Amino acid sequence: MKKRENWIAGIGVFAILLIILVFFDANISRFIVSWRNIYLDYFLIGMTFIINNFIIFFLLTLFMFYLKPKRRWILPFWASIGLAYLINFLIKIIIRRPRPFQEGIVSVLAVNLYFIKDVMDIWDFSFPSGHAVLAFCVLPILNKEFRKFKWIWLSFAVLVGFSRIYFGVHYLSDVIAGAVLGYATGLLIIKLEEKYKIGERVVEILRLG
Repeated sequence: MKKRENWIAGIGVFAILLIILVFFDANISRFIVSWRNIYLDYFLIGMTFIINNFIIFFLLTLFMFYLKPKRRWILPFWASIGLAYLINFLIKIIIRRPRPFQEGIVSVLAVNLYFIKDVMDIWDFSFPSGHAVLAFCVLPILNKEFRKFKWIWLSFAVLVGFSRIYFGVHYLSDVIAGAVLGYATGLLIIKLEEKYKIGERVVEILRLG
């Protein structure tokens, strides 16, 4: 019971801090956008391409498949991505927060024509950052099974989050919310796997272990 109360209190404190941060979002976005230069542009565009096309996730899947003892985590790995993606989708259509460039706060770095459409649909909403959700949802599994790699991934995830503000498509509060949501989803999937061992059973059924 005490553990549950601590979780509830933690969520409440985080929500309050996030609401406070919203009041500083515009100024933070303007400050970060002022750093734009051609070198950062192309570097961060490259990182966006990697995560947009799920390239990095497929490479990690192949790596886990190559390491026989880690194969049980392939299913939880993709379950984290799928669940985080779904929750992110639902929150976006509930909150419906416009992006910074749509509110005229900053200009968008047109890395993709997708970001300069005139018609807003569900994928145009800002809160939370889907890229941050995806980047952080796999971190708990990597932290558990690939401890030496976790710092590299954490650096990658932070840069992905930073790029969303840099491009003018998200506020800092969007990115932080996405990171926390993603990480919490990953932790939940780990708990479920440790309790029910679904990934382990699938590996045994398919005789991949």
